[in-house]
Amino acid sequence: MLQQLEEEPERLQMDFVPNQITTDFEKALVKPLREQFSGSRHTGCFFHFCQAIYREIRELGLTNTYKDDANARNFCRRLMALPVLPLHELFHGPRTLGDETEIIANEAMINYYRDHQSFYASIQNFVLHLHVHYANQYRLHGSLSNLGTFGQESLLGHFAKNRHGTHHFGELITNNYNVDFTIHNQPNSHSSSRTIEIDELFDIHESSISGALHECHNALCSCDKIDQCISIYRRCRLKHMVYHSLLYRRRGSSVSYFVQYSKGHDDNLFGKIDLFFKCNNKNFALIHNHRLKRLFTDYFLSSNYHDILLKALNVYFYVLHHTSTLTDVVTVDNISNMCVVFTFNDSLVVTPLSSSYEHD
Repeated sequence: MLQQLEEEPERLQMDFVPNQITTDFEKALVKPLREQFSGSRHTGCFFHFCQAIYREIRELGLTNTYKDDANARNFCRRLMALPVLPLHELFHGPRTLGDETEIIANEAMINYYRDHQSFYASIQNFVLHLHVHYANQYRLHGSLSNLGTFGQESLLGHFAKNRHGTHHFGELITNNYNVDFTIHNQPNSHSSSRTIEIDELFDIHESSISGALHECHNALCSCDKIDQCISIYRRCRLKHMVYHSLLYRRRGSSVSYFVQYSKGHDDNLFGKIDLFFKCNNKNFALIHNHRLKRLFTDYFLSSNYHDILLKALNVYFYVLHHTSTLTDVVTVDNISNMCVVFTFNDSLVVTPLSSSYEHD
């Protein structure tokens, strides 16, 4: 096919340089097309992108989860929709580390570059060297400094393949202006045609009222009709996410019941949701609290990078006691995030899972 694409234009005495070429993600096809049509814009096929995600779902053994769990299915579909998102939807994340985010990231990059030779002897990385200077370039020149990024990497491509790396500087200028404008002028909210989901408890659980709920009822209500006053639920829809409790058996082996929550002045509490319940028309969660055991960075006290990574690591990772000794009752709006949990020695290491944190 590639041979014909080269021979036919010559036979017809015409220049064949397509503006855009769309392919699937087969490297055996993509690489020679990029080499033969270096002046064209190359994009991946949306259908094959979605197909690749679903293939990965099957290979990971998540087919039944995808079919049965609406929350998992919606998450996968959101992944499939990423290529068609407007640019401003990709820059919605909060600055978790505040105004220090760029400073911490840049300092980490500088230290990594300084110590690169210690880990990779006799290996020089020119692209890494370039990145060390980007923070200062951006402060001085804004988004147009990114043109230097592409230009320098194109220079490497020129040496490697004896051709210029890009023919689209006009598009790069426009794109970098758009990115810069979006980052510095993020609207507080975006209009959307998406159906508004109401925060609510659902999936009612028919069972007798336990002793713990009797105590909760006595603290929350003065009536003597607990069976009519309290309703127990397995799941809760909150802030466009579905949270599970330990009562929800179809969650499989996932720990979708482990959350970060707040109570009083403490907004860094963690625990397992035993159940959800409604009392006096308010929605509550009964949570088995796991107390903070130590700082995550205590494991790295001897590291040369301890001070620079101190704040970032302690924002995203927490070391908890393996067993729970306390039960909390909080309204569901005090739940802030699901958590990824794994066991380390006799402790639990957790990190809050949020779609927005990735941007930091």
